Amino acid sequence: MTTTSLYRRAPDGPAAPGPPPGPLGSPLAFAAVAALLLLVFSWTFIADPGRAAPGDDPAFYTWRTEALLSEEPATLLETTGPQDVLAGGYRVTTPVLGGILRRTLGIAPLTTTIILTVGIRVCLALLLAGFAYRHRRDPLVFHGVALGSASLFLSPPFFGYLDNLLCLLFLTASLFLIERLRASWAARATFFILLFLAGMTHPTTLVFFCVVLGAMSALRWVVGRAAVRTVVRDDIAMLLTAATAAIAVVLVWRVGAWGPSVSLAEAAVPPPADDRFFFVRLTDWVRALRPLLNGPLLAVGLVALLAGGRRAGEDEMSRVTLAWLLPLAGVFGFVAGLAYPYYRFFNTTLSWVLLIGFGAAVATRFFIERARTAGPLVLVGVVAVAAVIVTNFLSTSARWSDPDEAWLTERQQEELGVIRDALQRLDGERPVVFAIDTEATDRVRIYGFMKFSANVSRHALPHGYLDRGYVFLGDVDDLLAGRPSEGPNDAYQDISAATLEDVRTAEGDPIVVVAGSFNQTGANAGLVDEQDAPPDVWVADGGRLLAGGETVERADLRRGSLLRLPLVLAGLCLLLLPGIAAARGLVPGAGLAQLLGLAPALAVALITMAGFVVLSLARSPLSVPLAWLAVAVALAGGVALWRGRGAPAE
Repeated sequence: MTTTSLYRRAPDGPAAPGPPPGPLGSPLAFAAVAALLLLVFSWTFIADPGRAAPGDDPAFYTWRTEALLSEEPATLLETTGPQDVLAGGYRVTTPVLGGILRRTLGIAPLTTTIILTVGIRVCLALLLAGFAYRHRRDPLVFHGVALGSASLFLSPPFFGYLDNLLCLLFLTASLFLIERLRASWAARATFFILLFLAGMTHPTTLVFFCVVLGAMSALRWVVGRAAVRTVVRDDIAMLLTAATAAIAVVLVWRVGAWGPSVSLAEAAVPPPADDRFFFVRLTDWVRALRPLLNGPLLAVGLVALLAGGRRAGEDEMSRVTLAWLLPLAGVFGFVAGLAYPYYRFFNTTLSWVLLIGFGAAVATRFFIERARTAGPLVLVGVVAVAAVIVTNFLSTSARWSDPDEAWLTERQQEELGVIRDALQRLDGERPVVFAIDTEATDRVRIYGFMKFSANVSRHALPHGYLDRGYVFLGDVDDLLAGRPSEGPNDAYQDISAATLEDVRTAEGDPIVVVAGSFNQTGANAGLVDEQDAPPDVWVADGGRLLAGGETVERADLRRGSLLRLPLVLAGLCLLLLPGIAAARGLVPGAGLAQLLGLAPALAVALITMAGFVVLSLARSPLSVPLAWLAVAVALAGGVALWRGRGAPAE
């Protein structure tokens, strides 16, 4: 089903000659795809400006961002919560980037994760499309990969996982630089930054990627039959730079760039579940990916790459894509009876996503070319490919658009908002303990409820309180008596005891809060319904708070507004300048198809790196001046990379 135009490698560069560009190859067509993706992912937020981002994980990133704005960076590292449910160590790129967006654009906390959750998805799809188009100059490749990959970014492997997506953004951007590493110090410096940031976002994914880079070199030797001396000469800069970035990540964690050193064990805290739980979740994810429809496209893309034979070992796109399939081996841990989140290996690589999009492009080109000789009926195949992509979007759009799938529902916005308003009127010295309860009996579900509640409840804490927030699982009477709740089983009691132990570390007389959102079932549900509580307990239900015998109601929800959208978009365009300058220097001659994804990705990398360094030196809350200083440093770095584009490494 392949055509030579889709896998032939140009003898002197990555861009292979393809079919005549036509209308699909015009800059307007590339820009239209970018605009379409932006509209698809952002429409639900345009229609409802006040809603929060989908998924559970944005709760974690939101409070960590706010902590950077109001506390010293070290406070973020020291806030770990019961059983480390709030721990993230030096996985700080998302809050650093979010904090800079908050300070420079003047946006609200909920808006920050919306911009990230939409922008990263659009940028990733365009990055993959630009990378594929760089090596296969067929416009259908760009459009197929952009739309095909984007159609999968609402599926379970990527739903809500901001850190994973941001890490993959850095790693995908680094693919554009691999060939330039052989002769450019600017490319090596940028490659280091991208991999370093990947490690500061999701360290385990960086480890897998370093293994992939080694496998890429092995492919040149085994498949391409290149001499060992040639492989070493061409790939040594790539491998050494990757190793240096990985070492730098370890040093930051172990030495402590922001003060405290942190164990790398905090990079990933799996839930306390057995292999059965992980296997069921894996099968749910696989079914959601619709293998009967997307599997054939993946197979077509894989065959198209392998059709190059020995040339696949030298072709950059082929060896990157094939080697980057290696992390998927972790999916099969259940075969050995191991217990770990097998399903999470789907979001440690984008190779399978790229192959599905590439397969869609290859199949579409095949049907178009066959229609010239076999008649227009063959174009039914094009319709079938398009139907797979469209239905990929449709099969996941309902969950994406459902306000109840957001990490913060409208009721919780009202409820936590009135608590926050009340806390802002106090001195900020007393700790705040949220009493939560559930009727769940499985350990993993009790743990998951406690972890999610611990993260979401922190949205009620104004600046000044973010290091004083706690949760207690169980009956509020047990909390006041200083004992753990027994609950239905030992698992419940163990987690209740862990939360109580964490509460005991608080300094001062705590404010005890019983919020309806976290007590829909369990021992405290009646307290919420009756709105009758001891004087030292606050009870919140919706936008109403009973505190000290007085009832406080929130006047409005303070919904988001579209009136500031033009200003926010203008600010985002300003923040793109470092990436535009860097991309023009690092990838000379790149057209719009490549720059659409690469420029924003490099802008994100430079601004985040500058922000991390600024905070490492200042060790103070991220203020507006510090945020703009980071942007200025990033812009200077982008200009330096642009001006240094001709500086050879040897």
